[in-house]
Amino acid sequence: MKKRLFSAGLKAVAAVLLACALAACAQSAGDSDGGTVSGTGSSAAAGSRRVSISVAGNGGSRGGIAKTILPVASTALGDYEKIVLTGCSAKGTLVGGSSAGIDLKGQFDAATGRAEVDLDATYWELTLTAYKDGKACLRGVRAVDLTNGTADVEFTLRPGNIDNGNGTVNISGSFTSSASDIASAAKYKVGLYERNRATLTPVSGYEVTESVSTPDSFNFALDKSSSYACPPGEYLFIFQLLTASDTVITQYTDLIIIDSGICTEKTGLLIEDEDGVADPKDFTAWLVNGSQSGSTYQVTFTWDPSDSWNATNFVLQLTEVDEAGVAVSGKTQTFPAQFAGSGESSDATYVSGSLLAGADSFTVRLPANHLYEATIKARSARGRESSAAVRTAASGTKTGCTGFGAEYINQLLRIYNLNGGSYTDGAGTAHTGSFSDWNTYTGADIALLSTTSVNKTVGTNTYACTGWKDSAGSLVTATPSGFTGGSYTAVYPSNSVSATIVNPVDLDASEVTLTPALSGGKVKIAANETVGIAVTDSASPTRFTGYKVLISHHNNAALALLQYEANGTGSFTYTIPAGTFAPGNYDVFVVGIGTDGHDYSYKFEVSVHAAGHP
Repeated sequence: MKKRLFSAGLKAVAAVLLACALAACAQSAGDSDGGTVSGTGSSAAAGSRRVSISVAGNGGSRGGIAKTILPVASTALGDYEKIVLTGCSAKGTLVGGSSAGIDLKGQFDAATGRAEVDLDATYWELTLTAYKDGKACLRGVRAVDLTNGTADVEFTLRPGNIDNGNGTVNISGSFTSSASDIASAAKYKVGLYERNRATLTPVSGYEVTESVSTPDSFNFALDKSSSYACPPGEYLFIFQLLTASDTVITQYTDLIIIDSGICTEKTGLLIEDEDGVADPKDFTAWLVNGSQSGSTYQVTFTWDPSDSWNATNFVLQLTEVDEAGVAVSGKTQTFPAQFAGSGESSDATYVSGSLLAGADSFTVRLPANHLYEATIKARSARGRESSAAVRTAASGTKTGCTGFGAEYINQLLRIYNLNGGSYTDGAGTAHTGSFSDWNTYTGADIALLSTTSVNKTVGTNTYACTGWKDSAGSLVTATPSGFTGGSYTAVYPSNSVSATIVNPVDLDASEVTLTPALSGGKVKIAANETVGIAVTDSASPTRFTGYKVLISHHNNAALALLQYEANGTGSFTYTIPAGTFAPGNYDVFVVGIGTDGHDYSYKFEVSVHAAGHP
């Protein structure tokens, strides 16, 4: 029979499935092509319809991208040993009465390119599969409505991972070189290798080594087309020129895709060896979301390797810098480790990815509270290197990652010792003990955690946090400047401070500011409102070593400590939490603890009414 060529036009994939109940059919047919075909005209026989089957073409493999060798699907039906039609109907009937279907090979009319079958007058999902050497190579799926009559059904056959079958490879070409050190070449190695591995790992049976007599010009081949042995997937095709002692002189790399039952074939591949090597493009750094652990985090670097075809590997360099971008002495680290200089930092550790030829991502774990910059360059087997590519600000998206912009690569970590208290974060989650706070520093100062979300329970009293002390024990009264991490401890009123007033001396009323202000000698609030206190010491030198706030019911001599702060700065601010007051009248004393042994006190009354009532 004359071979009928597939048409050159390729149809787009449309995911259309039957709208009827085909669940009874056990066959998995794959992706549908186009919409449902509706029958027209008269039936072929009572209760059945004539269906005319044709093949429009093959849809190719995955989209062609730079430096990629794709599977080649034959365009001639005669090249396949079987063309099998299978399918099931809404009634549960099968094509040919079984799941094996019917083989249409030899039934396609030479003039029309069509084969005809009779099927029940109902809804069908049909699959057409082409086989070679016992392997399913191409497949197409169509939904057909035969309730109204006959139908012409045209399939587009596509390769893919069909039934988990293996594929083969056949690549050949020529190598030419004008490089200065080519004379030492004695052999070439060509093979298929696992992608994204830290070391070069060949696919079993897919590596060939041959000697060369004219190293500046010769032909090479990796012909494994006689058997199906390579699982479907993405691999690296690598050509290497070697010395007699297996030293790599130059290298060429392509991405190669394997599909089930199909030979990935490329002939006439021309490799021209030059002295130079091109730098990788689009070098970007990404923070791996949720990777913060302990005092480290993960960064994934990505790049486009397609121009650096003769690179043996890529060299990634990390340099710690200060806030002005000046490199920190002794804090440069290079990957792979065999290319690192002596005395370099080992702060960054490998996590995943590869820097072998053809690789496009590499992940490291970095310590927090350091600023980094990174470069990458391609390196040939001869030791020649491209210019260093500086990373660019991340554009687009990467699943599971957040891109760094123009800022240095960093994570600012602050550890907050809650000092027996608890912290409620923005998501409403309560934390106790020590709490880690991570931020990306972008050049703007980062404030400490708000003390309003931190409370400490002492006995039956809940005291609001009054501030943070740094690791040196100094009270931090302002936002830390610049890229400042470190450890901070919450400050609360001390239960050991006496809830009395010792040798009281009146505090000047002009030194105390209340919010709300006094009205009729009282601060009047609702039970859900707060009272703010600010004290400024008018004396010089400062009279006070600290402050405390005491509270009692009105005209009750028993005082309770509400707040204590030993800041010794001469000023004090505090907001009494709303939960401190129930409706009623209270006496509040603001006390400056004097360096002379006296307490300088200011008394005011708080009148509290129920929320919603005057």
